Amino acid sequence: MNTTSNIQTLQERIEAFAGALLSSDGFTHLEMSISIAEDTTQTTDVRVTGNASLSLKNSIMATNKITEELKKVKKELSINTPVVAKITFTTKKDYKEEKVVELKSQKKGSSFRLEKPKYRLEDVVLSLDTLGEIEDALALMEHFDQVYKDWNFFSKEPSAKTNICFYGKPGTGKTMCAHGIAQHLNIPILIASYADIQSEYVGVGPKNLKEVFQVAEKNHALLFFDEADSFLRKRTSDTSSSAAMHYNSMTNEMMKHLEDFNGIVIFATNLTENTDEAFKTRLACSIEFKVPDLDGRVKLIKRMIPKEVPLQRDFTEEEFLALAKECDGFVGRDIRNAVKRILCKGAHTKQYPFTFGTFLEGFKEYVVIKDKFDESITGKKTNGPSPIDIACANSTTLNLLTYAVWYDGKETEEETTILRKFAKILTRNKPVINKLTDLPDLQEMCDEIKDDGLKKKAMEDIAEVLSISGNDEKNKQLISDIVSRFALDEKYAQQYHALYDKYKEINALIKEVNTANKE
Repeated sequence: MNTTSNIQTLQERIEAFAGALLSSDGFTHLEMSISIAEDTTQTTDVRVTGNASLSLKNSIMATNKITEELKKVKKELSINTPVVAKITFTTKKDYKEEKVVELKSQKKGSSFRLEKPKYRLEDVVLSLDTLGEIEDALALMEHFDQVYKDWNFFSKEPSAKTNICFYGKPGTGKTMCAHGIAQHLNIPILIASYADIQSEYVGVGPKNLKEVFQVAEKNHALLFFDEADSFLRKRTSDTSSSAAMHYNSMTNEMMKHLEDFNGIVIFATNLTENTDEAFKTRLACSIEFKVPDLDGRVKLIKRMIPKEVPLQRDFTEEEFLALAKECDGFVGRDIRNAVKRILCKGAHTKQYPFTFGTFLEGFKEYVVIKDKFDESITGKKTNGPSPIDIACANSTTLNLLTYAVWYDGKETEEETTILRKFAKILTRNKPVINKLTDLPDLQEMCDEIKDDGLKKKAMEDIAEVLSISGNDEKNKQLISDIVSRFALDEKYAQQYHALYDKYKEINALIKEVNTANKE
C-alpha cells in the first residue's frame, strides 16, 4: 500500500473513531471535521481546535483520545512520514444554547463591571493539582441542585456554600480562571474590587457592597472580588481606630451577604495569613495558584508567542526549555510582558523574522529589568545572585555537565554536540579533557555554586545532558548524588528524575522524526 492510500485509510479510521466519540455522553451536541495529510514541514501529529462550549474535562479527554488513536493507527499502517491532522469541533446547527449577553448595572455612574467572560479555562496554564481542584469546584457548581435539593444536602448544610478563594502571587492566572469558570457555566461575570466599593463617606461602602450582590444575583452572574485582602482581613477589638472600625464593618457586611447570596462568589487574594477565621468557614474550598514550574513555563512561552509572529523557523523543544530556564520564578504575566517587549523591540528596529537567539537575549534582558523594578518597589536589593556568582556558576555548571558526559565513559559525538550547545548558552569555552580526573573533584565543584536557584538550574541542565546516554539507573543515581552534594531537599531528586525521563521522551521523538525525514 502506498503512502497516499495509507493516509486515506488513516483518515477513515480516525473519522470512525471520532464518530464513536461524538455519540458518547458530553459530545452528542457536537460535529467534527477532520482533514489528514502528509506534512513534510511540520512534526506535530495532531492539532485540535474548536468553537464549541466544551467542558474543560471533555476538551482534554477528546484531544488526548484522538492523539493516542492517531499514533496507534499510524504505527499499525507503518506510516513513518510526518502527518498533520486538523480536527475541528463545531456545535450542531439545531443545538439550542442560551447565549450570554452583556448586561449593565441599573445604577447610574456605577463602576461595577458586568461583562462577558474574556477567557476560557483552556486558556489558563495550571498545575495538575490546581486543575484537579478547579474541576472539583466545577462539579459542585454544575450539580448544585441535584446535590442540595434532590438529594437534600440542605438538611446537612442549610447555608449552602459555593464560595471559593483563589490565592497566590499576582499574575498566576486567578482572574483568567474566574473568567474561564463563568464562560464554562455560560454566565456573565461581575468584577468588583475594594476600590470600587469603598467610599470616603460613612455608610456608602456597605451600600455599594449590598448593590454588588444584588446586581450579581439579579443577572445570575458569577461575582468575582479581585484583590480581596481588605474584605477578608481579621476583625479586631480595637475601637479607637476609625480605620479598624471601617474594616470591621466591611468584613461584617461581607459575611452577612455571603450567607444570604444565592450564587457563586470567587475571591482572589495574594495573602492568606490575615484572613478572618469566620470567612474561612464560609468557603467551599480554597485553591492555590502556584508559580509555574519548568514545564508550565514552557507551555506559557509557547502560548504567549502568537502564530502570526514572523519566526525565522519554529523553535525546538530544547530551545523552549532553554527559554523557560532563563525565567525561573516568572509567572504568566511576566512571561507575557517579556514576549511583548521582545516583539515591540523587533518591530521598532525592523529586526525580524525573530530568531531563537533574539528571544533568549530578550528573556535575559527582561530578568534584569524585572529585578530592578522589584528593587524599586520594595526598596530592597533582589536576593538573587550577583553577576560574579552567576559567572562562577556558569563555569562550574559546564564542568559538571562535562563530568556527567564522562561519567559512563568517553564522550560520544552526540554528547560533544550538546556540550558545545551548553558552552554557547553559558558563554564559556567547552573543557577539553582526556579522562574524568582532568576535572576538579565532584564535591569541590558542587561547593562552588552557592545560590540555590543556580543549583537548581544546573540540575536541570545535568538532567538534559544525562538523558542522551542509556544507563538510566546509573544516571539517576548521579542525579541523586549531586542533589545531595548541593544540599538540596531530597524531594528535588525525584523531580529531576522525572525531568530526566521527559528529556528521554523528547530525544526519542526527535530521533523518530529525523529517521522518518531521512526515509
